[in-house]
Amino acid sequence: MKRVCGAAALLLLAASLRPALAGPVIWPVPACGAEDVATASPAPLTNDSASLTELPFIVGLSSISAGLVIGLNEDNTALIRCVYVDDRSVGLEGAAILAVAGLKFATPRVPNTSIPGGRYLVRVATLFGLSWVEPPPRQPLLPPCPKAFDAETVAFGPNVPKPLYREKPVYPPRAEEEGIEGSVEVQLDVFASGAVSPACIAGATPPGWFEQAAIVALSQWRFNPPAATGPRRYQVTIKFRMAD
Repeated sequence: MKRVCGAAALLLLAASLRPALAGPVIWPVPACGAEDVATASPAPLTNDSASLTELPFIVGLSSISAGLVIGLNEDNTALIRCVYVDDRSVGLEGAAILAVAGLKFATPRVPNTSIPGGRYLVRVATLFGLSWVEPPPRQPLLPPCPKAFDAETVAFGPNVPKPLYREKPVYPPRAEEEGIEGSVEVQLDVFASGAVSPACIAGATPPGWFEQAAIVALSQWRFNPPAATGPRRYQVTIKFRMAD
């Protein structure tokens, strides 16, 4: 990640001279490192947009956006962890910090447990005076898998047979824009025909970005019919890499 410099640094300095916000912001706000972004989940939805009036009125043909990694307090208000400086920010970072510090988010459907309060990537944008928080990717309606399972009923690792047909997942656009990579573990029920039905999510890193894309692709996989006495549920891992 680039260091905070130029106009962005001036905005952060100016913001730090304002009365300190108790709780949501601890000044000075550091720049996000690669690990902060790589382990962050998409922030949940918010309908609390009053503080977005802190964002400046900008006239341009393309939107300008700024990213922050936040945690969530017990009441789901934003706890600013760091500011994400990139080519799309163009000096918006300081105003974005003040705007996001006033936001309250929904309870995450896919919690991030990397640290207390989690890490969630928020990107706010402004275009022709309109400001908004980018929505998170759509999340699947699948439960988490049980932490303990019987190896006689669930095949995983080298015990999973090679599929006859493997549909490649579509990289989620926003994760691709943010340069985020990850993986998803899903358990599939395999029918006598070799068709599959995703049953539950065994894990996702980082959570919240790739589950839906993995499930859509896995739903189209096909296997040889499972043996009558063997496992009919397989656990597979789908990896999302920018170079793929």
